Amino acid sequence: TQKTEVESLLDLFEENGVAIGKVEYDFNISNKQENNVKNLLKNKWGNLTKNDLLVVLNPGGKREANWWSAENFGRIAKYLQDKHRAKIIIIGGKEDFTKADIIKTFLNNDNLFIIVNQLELLEIIELFKRASFLISNDTGAAHMAAAVGLPVVGLYCVRNIFGRWFPYGKQHKILYYKFIDCNYRDEKCIKKSVEMITVNEASVACDEIIKEIFK
Repeated sequence: TQKTEVESLLDLFEENGVAIGKVEYDFNISNKQENNVKNLLKNKWGNLTKNDLLVVLNPGGKREANWWSAENFGRIAKYLQDKHRAKIIIIGGKEDFTKADIIKTFLNNDNLFIIVNQLELLEIIELFKRASFLISNDTGAAHMAAAVGLPVVGLYCVRNIFGRWFPYGKQHKILYYKFIDCNYRDEKCIKKSVEMITVNEASVACDEIIKEIFK
């Protein structure tokens, strides 16, 4: 797996005898925000245990060219529901309701929780602390997840310099086509590179993360 610039820098420190502890971020999440997320999940599914697989989907993002299709998010969610009995949570902004409605058609409603445009920023981070992993387009959500140690299946486009803007940490699975025959600055080329990522590739990445979670 290609290392990020931060990981390469930390390796350089280690090689030169500079002690590096665990990278941690302190988020000032209030008791109210923590309880809001806890109660949302409890009201939907009761008391969750460590054996529950809780997968968060983030199907949106700032640039449309970066989006994997809502249909593909639906298909990978159905795969996880059928094979792993996963509970699926969809997050996003107010512009992502249509995507959530499409994903919903693939799933059993008992296993689906749509909380699009319902959470504050710190509540999303609290949700990530309670989740098993995140499947996300190239957005800030992937980095928020990484900041609390949540594994990410990242869906990245050819625009990215490989490794530079990937989420920090070695626990992630980044799906990305580095070389395709088109102009990397063109939005159609960028969209094509994301669409080349298959549901099968995503399912393999999810299976690898799940294997690590429950080993």
